[in-house]
Amino acid sequence: MGAAVVNIDGSDINIVNLQINNHYGREHNTNEHQFAVRSFEKATRITLHQCNISSDGADTLSLWNKKDGLYYHSYCSFTGATDMVCPRGTALIEHSKFFNIKQSATLWHDGELNVNQKLVVNDSEFDGVKGFWLGRHHYDAQFYLINNQFSSHMADKPIFKKTYPDKSRNKANKFGARYFFANNQNINSYSWARNNFQPTNTYLAQQTVEQWVFGDKWHPNAVLHNLAQQINKTAFATDSFSL
Repeated sequence: MGAAVVNIDGSDINIVNLQINNHYGREHNTNEHQFAVRSFEKATRITLHQCNISSDGADTLSLWNKKDGLYYHSYCSFTGATDMVCPRGTALIEHSKFFNIKQSATLWHDGELNVNQKLVVNDSEFDGVKGFWLGRHHYDAQFYLINNQFSSHMADKPIFKKTYPDKSRNKANKFGARYFFANNQNINSYSWARNNFQPTNTYLAQQTVEQWVFGDKWHPNAVLHNLAQQINKTAFATDSFSL
């Protein structure tokens, strides 16, 4: 059961070399919520590697374990509209491409339950229709953008917290605004996207980005390496993937 093309209700899930499309929007003339991949509240340690994930609307990739969700995505492409990649918990995305089909937020994050929860995007590319936004959030959130390329189509609109005229709908923001940028190629040179921290000095030291993000809780690249070895030992060797 679930509204997405792929619905995940378990943990330690690796999705590799797969194209997942939700074309509901073009068939019904809407760009509202239409999940390509969605996980439920207890699912964690979910990896996407060398995947193309797309929908014609909002919340394309929705992994929603806000308590202890851990997610890793590498060498993927993501296409969608509002909040198209919207993890709850902690996520690291590397070597990937984002394309936003609407003048709306590309990234969204929910990290309200733990000050250490974060969304980190490293060595990736952002593009979309002219005037697309980089990101927003409704709950406490923490964004890190490192070594990325932002296209000239990106709007001069900082990552922001969404609020409503009806104040009862607004969530607390007890951890404050946490939007961090380092070593990105910002064609338009927006002031809000300038470097405001040094990853190596501030966080990484002798750690990899993966070690910093997940600590000793999870080692997704080791999981992918072991998976590749297992595939190469089977009759499905032609479906092997690169790391």
